[in-house]
Amino acid sequence: PSPAPFPSRHEETMADTWRFLDLGRLSPLDALAIPEGLLTGVAAGQPDTLAVWVASEPFVSIGREQEARTACDLEYCKDHRIPVLRRTSGGEALYVDPHRVFYAVVHRLEEGELGDGTGLFESWLEPIIDTCRDFEVDVRFQPYAFLYRGRYEIGGAHAVVRDGVLLLTAHLAVNVSETTAKEALGIREGDERDHPLTSLRHEYEGHAPPELLEIRNALARSFRKGKEITFQEGDLITPELLAANEVRQRLEDEAWLYRVDRAVDAVRATPEEGGLRVWRNHRATEGCRLDLTLVTEGGATIRDLKISGTPLFLQEEGLTQVENYLRGCYLNPATVGERILDLYDKLGLVSPGTNAADFLILIGDTIDKMSP
Repeated sequence: PSPAPFPSRHEETMADTWRFLDLGRLSPLDALAIPEGLLTGVAAGQPDTLAVWVASEPFVSIGREQEARTACDLEYCKDHRIPVLRRTSGGEALYVDPHRVFYAVVHRLEEGELGDGTGLFESWLEPIIDTCRDFEVDVRFQPYAFLYRGRYEIGGAHAVVRDGVLLLTAHLAVNVSETTAKEALGIREGDERDHPLTSLRHEYEGHAPPELLEIRNALARSFRKGKEITFQEGDLITPELLAANEVRQRLEDEAWLYRVDRAVDAVRATPEEGGLRVWRNHRATEGCRLDLTLVTEGGATIRDLKISGTPLFLQEEGLTQVENYLRGCYLNPATVGERILDLYDKLGLVSPGTNAADFLILIGDTIDKMSP
């Protein structure tokens, strides 16, 4: 869409009147960058926005805190010319192709609306659930950010909150190859990530699934009906395009793609001398996986650490804040627990599927392993 000047909100615009953008087909970079630009626009005064699109070509989107080398099969993606991009929100890696429909909810949060985050995912995934039911496919919400048809994953979402604005990006598989998706993500049989996938195509026995345009129109109807939202067609504005371009440049930077891998390697490479020891551990829960690399000093304090994985922190720097708060902490479960609980409370950290207890258990288990 062509850029428009940055207008002010009309006084008569109601809170339940949203801007609607049909973005058509977006390149992999734009599919991640433009929603970020919309977040900037809404934070600066634009109306809450619903944007719908599909990707123009396959790519892999990995979570903010994942190691690229374990989140996907980098060699497979390179050989098949599938771009791998790191988004700014957390969660698991996702294989994207032109047969997966996306929408972004860009919404200024009201006081108390954030809650523990789980309700946000469930609430803003309801339109997909209603849309699937319109097409006679029964889909349910699966905590903490997924959509399932029976025991098969069919969609989900990832999200970030910045400047009081929620950017929740949801997706629905329309005609995605499970084999290709798992090969691109490096998922092998027996892997803890190896759960069955499906798409609308597989749920339509003997006939074609709805066209993408039908699905987009049905989503808009579901928002109008279920959320009582009135839509007004709109355009991307110049500041949003400029913000998206900045994000696009970061996404293209190899340092951003491998930032977690390099941080983990730096901690792992700490020489074990002068009382320093390097420890590794992990914790897998229903909500996420956490991988810990920990450096202890004199067996008494945490000298350094790096945590990677798939936590759904809605604050972009949530996991970084946890790491910073634990450096220098005494190797005592009670002290570690007190620090993490204090941090969650002080900063209002929200991480659906992961809480302060998960970090305490992970580090406490690591401390136990240090015993002779």
